[in-house]
Amino acid sequence: MKKTLYAILCGAMALSLAACSNGSSSNTDSKAAEASVSESRTAPSEQPIYKVAEYLDTQAYSRKGLIDQLVYLGYSKESAEAAVDEYGADWTEQAKRYLDEMAEPVEGDEAVEVLTSHGFTEEEAIAAAKAE
Repeated sequence: MKKTLYAILCGAMALSLAACSNGSSSNTDSKAAEASVSESRTAPSEQPIYKVAEYLDTQAYSRKGLIDQLVYLGYSKESAEAAVDEYGADWTEQAKRYLDEMAEPVEGDEAVEVLTSHGFTEEEAIAAAKAE
């Protein structure tokens, strides 16, 4: 009887330990889900799509630069990417605007280099440089 009880207790402890170790990844998943729910419950002006509009109204950004800015503000990368894509900015126009906003004008290969170093794709940078 004691051996049976001991075996049952050992089995129960082993199951408990296994559940605890599996719970750590589940805990991480639940934290990500909580963050997502938290973002969706914020005031509309604090949702990432509104931040995208706010930032693009004030200055030119590359897609990558804007996503990085939103992540810096605390939004998840997935939320930032979704908001930036949903907004639907014309990134070539943003690249042209970026060149126009520069204190010192640049052209040609130098413009392409500046734009790509600030997160614009080479295609966007070349199109913007040709338009200048």
